[in-house]
Amino acid sequence: MIITLDGPTASGKSTIAQRVAQKKNYFCLCTGFLYRGLAYKARVMGYNERTLDQMLRERYEEFFDLTNMLYHYDRESGVLIFVDGQDVTAAVDVPDIGIIASVLGTYQSVRSVLGMMQHAIAGSWDNVIVDGRDAGSVVFPLADYKFFITAAITVRAERWQKKQAKYGVILSVGESEKLVVARDVRDADRSCDPLLIPDGAYVLDTSAMTIDDAVAWVEEKIDHCVGDNG
Repeated sequence: MIITLDGPTASGKSTIAQRVAQKKNYFCLCTGFLYRGLAYKARVMGYNERTLDQMLRERYEEFFDLTNMLYHYDRESGVLIFVDGQDVTAAVDVPDIGIIASVLGTYQSVRSVLGMMQHAIAGSWDNVIVDGRDAGSVVFPLADYKFFITAAITVRAERWQKKQAKYGVILSVGESEKLVVARDVRDADRSCDPLLIPDGAYVLDTSAMTIDDAVAWVEEKIDHCVGDNG
C-alpha cells in the first residue's frame, strides 16, 4: 500500500508522514531528503543554485551517480541521508541547501532520476508513506490514498523560522516568509511537475491544528479507507 502526502514548505507533511509511519509501523519516504542530498552533493562538487546548468553540462554522469547516496529510515532513528558514507542529515536541512534543492527540482532530469529512486525504495516495502511535492500527482499517481497538507503562509513562515533556529540559523519572521514564498513560487511555477493538489486527495489545512491533531486526522482517514476496502 502506498500513501502520499504532498504539500508546500513547512506545511507539516514530513512530520505528519513520519509520525503516522512510526505509529502504524510503515516505511516512510521523505523525498525532500533525496533532493537535499543531491543539493549537498552539488555544493561539495563546488556548485550553487546559480551554477547548476554548468554542473549538469560538465559533470552530468558524476552528479547522477547515486551509488554514494543512501536513504535510510527506521522507527527509532527516523529519516537519515548519507553521502559518501557520512550522515549529512543535519547538514542538508539548512536554507542554502534548501535553495539549491528547490532549484534542482526545476530540472526534469533531476526529477526523473529521483522519481526512479523513489520507486526503487518504495518497491522494497509493503506499506509506504511518501511525502513530497509531486508524490501523489506524478511519482505515484496510482497511490492507494493521497493527502495534500497545507497551511497559511504566516504559519508556515513561523514554523520554518523555529526549525532553522534549531540548527543555529537565526532568521526573522519576515526573512523566513520571503524564503518560504520564494520556494512556493519555484514549486508552483516550474514547468516540470509543479506542486498541485493530486486528483482524489484529502486536503488538510494545519494552520490551526497541533501536530498530534493533524496526525490523528490522517490516521483516521487511512483507517476508515482501509477498513472500507479491507
